[in-house]
Amino acid sequence: MFKKCFSTLGCPGYTLEQVLKTAQTYNIDCVEIRALENEVDLPAYFSKKGITPDKLRQQCEESGVHIAAFGSSLKLTSAQSEWAQTLEAWAPWIVAAKVPSVRVFDGPIEGSFEAWMQTAKSIGKFWKQLKADRGWQFDLIIETHDTLIGSATILDFVQATEGVYGVSHVLSLEACSASS
Repeated sequence: MFKKCFSTLGCPGYTLEQVLKTAQTYNIDCVEIRALENEVDLPAYFSKKGITPDKLRQQCEESGVHIAAFGSSLKLTSAQSEWAQTLEAWAPWIVAAKVPSVRVFDGPIEGSFEAWMQTAKSIGKFWKQLKADRGWQFDLIIETHDTLIGSATILDFVQATEGVYGVSHVLSLEACSASS
């Protein structure tokens, strides 16, 4: 069944309570949380506000609104240490609230497309190993933003990384808006 979802990119100043209440008011099933009260470092935000992983899970259950994804600032070109640090910080809330995915960006090309692709493959393998080592059940959603903006580069990426990120691992906002 089709589920309705919205992103807090459209209401970055909202509190978690306001986001959940808005979803309830408009019969929206789930949300992508990118920002709350204009903060994008959500683990720090949750800690500062006293929202433990269990409290987040409880608030979602009580509201009947699921979190479809957390939106991060990670890029396929970010360093492995940034990936590990960021995902370790997010994991308690992701796991507790059963969030199925984290959105990441493709990242800019700083050399050739081939070099960018090698970096993306390397990060993909690192992600896959990190996920296995930690027993994480969540996946990544890759938003095409910088490098993967045309169908040819997206297709090249999907073919070159088959089995690294997953089957349906590229979200193209351009493609979504073109079809609406």
